[in-house]
Amino acid sequence: MRNGNFAFVKECLFLVVAFILPYVGLRLFIQQQTSFVEGFYIIKNFTSPHNIAGLLFGILSVCFTYSFSEEPGKTMIRNYLFFASPYLIMIALVGLFWETRLFMPLIVTGFVSASYQFKKHYI
Repeated sequence: MRNGNFAFVKECLFLVVAFILPYVGLRLFIQQQTSFVEGFYIIKNFTSPHNIAGLLFGILSVCFTYSFSEEPGKTMIRNYLFFASPYLIMIALVGLFWETRLFMPLIVTGFVSASYQFKKHYI
């Protein structure tokens, strides 16, 4: 960006607009009273055996993919987990840990980062 190359910014803005337009269109088209969350489940997530098992599944899956990564992939996974922290916080607040589908974006990204050959493409 220091050199005046804003192609990356334009691509990111395109993705943001591609998400916002359908979202706003659907919200305007479907006129009904809906809520974003059913309730806050943070206490239940850390006390229920089913939810603790789901949390262990998520942690072990991420650790499993992290252990198979080489150093550039490990850095990528750490950065991804840092930037996904709002998502992880929302899972803890309003999601249920036993719904393992909530951890799938983290697991799939871990597998992709573990299998990608960073040294061939970036060094």
